[in-house]
Amino acid sequence: MISPEKKVSSSHRIPWVAIGLLLLAGVILLSSSTDSGFQGRELLNIYAPAYTFFSIALGGAFLVALVLFGWGASKYLMAQDEARKHQGMHLIVWSIVIFVLLCLVWSSMHLLQPTFKVTSAQPMIPKSIQLQQGSSGYPAPTLREYSSTGAADLMAKSSAPYEETSVGSVAYPSYIQAADASINDTREFLKTNYNADMHSRDVQGIVKRVETTVRGYGGRVDQTSSSPKFGSVSFIVSAEKFDAFRDELEKMVPPRFLSIHVNSLNLLPQKQNIEVQQEHVEKSLADLESDRAKLVASHSVTSKSLQYQLDSHLAAASAYGLELGNLNIEVSSTDSSSYRYSEIIARISEVSRLLSGSRASQAAIRTKIANENSSYSAQLNSLDSRIKYTDQNLEGVKAQDQKLLDDVATVNGTVSVTWISIWQIVQLYVPASWIALALALCAVVAYWWQRRRESLS
Repeated sequence: MISPEKKVSSSHRIPWVAIGLLLLAGVILLSSSTDSGFQGRELLNIYAPAYTFFSIALGGAFLVALVLFGWGASKYLMAQDEARKHQGMHLIVWSIVIFVLLCLVWSSMHLLQPTFKVTSAQPMIPKSIQLQQGSSGYPAPTLREYSSTGAADLMAKSSAPYEETSVGSVAYPSYIQAADASINDTREFLKTNYNADMHSRDVQGIVKRVETTVRGYGGRVDQTSSSPKFGSVSFIVSAEKFDAFRDELEKMVPPRFLSIHVNSLNLLPQKQNIEVQQEHVEKSLADLESDRAKLVASHSVTSKSLQYQLDSHLAAASAYGLELGNLNIEVSSTDSSSYRYSEIIARISEVSRLLSGSRASQAAIRTKIANENSSYSAQLNSLDSRIKYTDQNLEGVKAQDQKLLDDVATVNGTVSVTWISIWQIVQLYVPASWIALALALCAVVAYWWQRRRESLS
């Protein structure tokens, strides 16, 4: 038969198992919330009344738990008998239960935060539906404009008016707005960007495997970093081999240890821009070559005409000179008092006048020929220079087109590898809140079981 003293002592046994399980559940919730950087106020910023209500409720519950814990601790320490100590321990247990429940609510709000996409900078306020760019649902990257020297930021504004720029002697539109692309043009020039976040216990080993895989598929490693806790690899691979490369890459870690972000952008507006530029440059080049051909033909006709005139005056001057020589010989042998002498003198005067006029015409024609040649040379050099610059512009536009096609034919990617702890691995499969909830239930069962044994005994 059990004595009354032993019965009282056994009926007021402290539930250390339940207390330990509750404390462990609270530690797990706190560590989970601290590691994730969760701020409980972020989710409560949905609406001001809700924020006020939850703030008062959580604060009041925490104050109640604190008062109960202090009251129970003081009662337990100052008690003179086992019954009062047992009451104090009950208050301590209930304060710990309230504390664990508060942590559970806090952790639950942390789990709901990514679902509702609430951040401290942007409260969850109803907004109008917005269309996202990019095929993967992530914001599309900035449009790029390709040049012969590399890629540069495209300074295109969707609301800007149509403009023209001048390169050398050629003027063409500086860009084509994406909204102006015809729906009938169904071509696709997809530029793909790939980003993978991996978690592993062997960061440096994964980084080496990624580098080997990139090179094995004919790709290029642009940047790499590796340490025991973190590593990253930036690379470029061929778009034709990307699917096979991606399959092999994503087999390096289990699916739960992998996060993938793929973004594709159709560079059709840039392609159309280049085609318009090429069309303008080719048209300008054809016009310049046509102007050059017309200039050469016109100069040839003018030169032949002037040369013909000069030859005519030279022939006339030669005939006038020969006639003047004959007249001088004849006048020396003719009687000065005869009528013939007077005719010869008159003819000599007329031929001399004609010869002077012919020589003056020759000089004028030679001046015209010199001016024509000088003007022709200047215009021809100008056209040749403009044709040269236009050829260079055309080569530049073709280089832009080839650069765009080469860029589309490759996939840029980055793989980040982060070290993961055993506890984080467990959290990937079982959330901390569920572990804490299971421990809290176990604490309740342990407490109930102990009370049941005490009542039976």
